[in-house]
Amino acid sequence: LGVSDSAAGINKAISIGHAVYIPEGIYILEDELLISSANNGLLIHGDGPSTVLKLKLSIATNYRAFLLQDALTQIDGITIRDLTIDGNKVNRTSTGSRGIWANGSAGTYAKNLTIQNIIAHDFDLSGISLDCESANVDNIHSYNNGFHGLDCNSTSSIDLGVFINLSNINSLNNSGTGVDISSATGTEHSTFNLTNMRAEGNAQGGIKIACNGIVNLNNIVSFKNTGKGLRTSEALRMLNINNILCKENSDDSLDISADGVSNWASGTAYALGDFVENDTGKFYICATAGTSAGSGGPTGRTKAMTDNTVTWDYWPMTVNINNFQSHSSGSLGFLANCGDISMNNIDRKSVV
Repeated sequence: LGVSDSAAGINKAISIGHAVYIPEGIYILEDELLISSANNGLLIHGDGPSTVLKLKLSIATNYRAFLLQDALTQIDGITIRDLTIDGNKVNRTSTGSRGIWANGSAGTYAKNLTIQNIIAHDFDLSGISLDCESANVDNIHSYNNGFHGLDCNSTSSIDLGVFINLSNINSLNNSGTGVDISSATGTEHSTFNLTNMRAEGNAQGGIKIACNGIVNLNNIVSFKNTGKGLRTSEALRMLNINNILCKENSDDSLDISADGVSNWASGTAYALGDFVENDTGKFYICATAGTSAGSGGPTGRTKAMTDNTVTWDYWPMTVNINNFQSHSSGSLGFLANCGDISMNNIDRKSVV
């Protein structure tokens, strides 16, 4: 306890039990805590902030406190709660550590994850990284990490979409973004719900959204971040913003754009789910893979548009904003011709 390696004992408990209780104390980890589909239904819990899992000074590069991955069978129903995880990055020479990583790039995507009442701090990369199918994440305090406080980054497409609930999140003083949602092609059916969130003092902005699904933001504070308070960079299906305060960020309070979408190009091979911009700022999703025509491209606001061997559907990007307050030196930026935009009760007070 507090001196020697505790990872071996905790891993043994994980391998044989459906519930692993870690009492109050400081536990040094010289190895990762590994979770696979063999542990489906597992509960790991402590006594709250006083149960501390701390990476050892000599831990290897690219290690995580918790690593959830399985190359063949889907991980399902894991719960991790009531813990502090300390990356100890100031005192380590190794790099690449994360607090909790659900690693979908290993072959399968975990589902029905519950991560609750967690403090994650001082990791080289993100405090919590989710590359998974579904998760409920609640009451998280993630700070002083070398990358994002919390990220949801799908590395490959999940045909049925991703469903992530993030609530009661405090993401403070991280070297990346407070919360980063960046999902790859195939997330047009995904939903991300962010409720009761504070992003403060982060080096690359408060909240970044780069996906194609539905994003609901409720009761958000983005404060004193370097960069933008809230920004989007892909063609979202729908963005609903309710009760947002962006204050004293160094750049725009709100930047709704899709600058990550490429312009349509002639004679180009497009895959199912690819997005393009054409016809004066309109967005289109590839419904049938193929190669585009020599000129023209999709136009208008219909479906099943033929473009040589490619078929395109119009993609309406709908934005609803209600009760938005901006107190910063930046501006409010909106993408024209992206579908419907509705705004209600917008209060912008510039600070020079």
